[in-house]
Amino acid sequence: LSSTSDHMTSFNNTTIGATDYLWDFGDNQTSTDQNPFHVFDTLGTYSVTLIATNSCGSDTTSEPIEITGIINFQAAFTADNTTGCAPMTVQYTDQTLNNPTSWSWIFEGGTPSSSTDQNPSIVYSQSGLYGVTLIVSNGTETDTLAMPDYITVNEYPMASFSASGNGLFVQFTNQSEFGETYLWDFGDGSTSMEENPSHTFADYGFHLITLTVSNTCGTDSTSQNVFIGEGLPEATIMASDTLGCGPLTIDCEALLVNADSVKWFFPQGEPMTSSEFSPTITFNNAGIHTITLTAYNSSDSIVVTKQIQVDTMPNATFTYSTFEKTTTFNHQLTPNTDYTWDFGDGQIEDVGNPSHEYDSYGNYHVMLFASNTCGTDLKAQDISVKDTLSGIFYKLNPNPGSGYYLLDVETEEKTDIRLFFYTVWGQVLAKYEWKDTKRLDEEEIKLQFMPSSAFFYYIEFGSFTASGKLEKID
Repeated sequence: LSSTSDHMTSFNNTTIGATDYLWDFGDNQTSTDQNPFHVFDTLGTYSVTLIATNSCGSDTTSEPIEITGIINFQAAFTADNTTGCAPMTVQYTDQTLNNPTSWSWIFEGGTPSSSTDQNPSIVYSQSGLYGVTLIVSNGTETDTLAMPDYITVNEYPMASFSASGNGLFVQFTNQSEFGETYLWDFGDGSTSMEENPSHTFADYGFHLITLTVSNTCGTDSTSQNVFIGEGLPEATIMASDTLGCGPLTIDCEALLVNADSVKWFFPQGEPMTSSEFSPTITFNNAGIHTITLTAYNSSDSIVVTKQIQVDTMPNATFTYSTFEKTTTFNHQLTPNTDYTWDFGDGQIEDVGNPSHEYDSYGNYHVMLFASNTCGTDLKAQDISVKDTLSGIFYKLNPNPGSGYYLLDVETEEKTDIRLFFYTVWGQVLAKYEWKDTKRLDEEEIKLQFMPSSAFFYYIEFGSFTASGKLEKID
């Protein structure tokens, strides 16, 4: 507690957890306000005592207060009640000395929220802590007194709860508001004063549960018919296989606790449903199949699942489409299968449906190898990569080569064909020419005289041209 000097003294109560207060100011005057004001008649030192009380007991503290002088003009007031229940009416009384002539009150949370009366009456409708401010004047002097958290407004309790459990054992969760004490009636002759009790019932069925909540403002009760069942069953699916090649036949078993019947659901299975505890099921289609088991007792049920993966023999059959030197490959993907492509140009890729860029036009022997736990498959096709814009096809291979190469050419019309080989600096190393032709089949190109290196070629088909890089190795 603390005080101001002089005759008019305000006390700030810092007690924690108390519900009632008794002040003894040491001059035969007392107060039950939480934060009182007091006017001492004479100067001197007074032993001020505060006794704080709640339902668990009381505590006492004392401090000496020295009144040292007289203030000419000082705002002061008292209230007939500083703690109560909503709606709470408080009568304020002005205690200012030396003839004040005007008053300006501000009331947090009050109705009205302000007043110019000397002794106003204020109503508080909502719970909370509210401050009060008084500004007084006598025409020549003005003084202000602000008391934060001066008024404490409590709410009436509101009872509410929920229940959860398994079998005869039930846990109750208190969801009440503004409660201080609780009384539970479990409907079987048993009670509890715990805030969140648990209770074990003797039998199944409906039980009327009543919760009564109290505080200093009053009481409130609520009741619920709570059904006490056998509790949730427990279930686990056992399967002889969870991965295999179709058609896959598996034996299932329901491992149960507190359950007396079951219902199985097997999507795309044979059969699709069963009420046996240990059914046998066959899956013919590849894919991920989810088995669903529902286990029942007389009052509740539970659902559990397990996934079964059914694979099938891979199929490496593929189709393709080309545009210029780009070829797109497509085939029906088989789940859980690895694929390896050999594009016939020395390039290999592990992917499902690739798109491949060839360095030159020509015919290529493409192979697809597919493999999974059920087996393997290999398919091969000879594909033709053509200049689709000009209608010209050519291939110069092998590349790289040892100096002996074969040229294949096919054009829609007869034309003159010229082939040049040159260095990176543009120096022409060799030249070949064929007159008025539309087809060359494995025409020999002999470049054994050139050193091992990378060269470039340039080929003319009348008005159309093509170019590329050629490597010679020993």
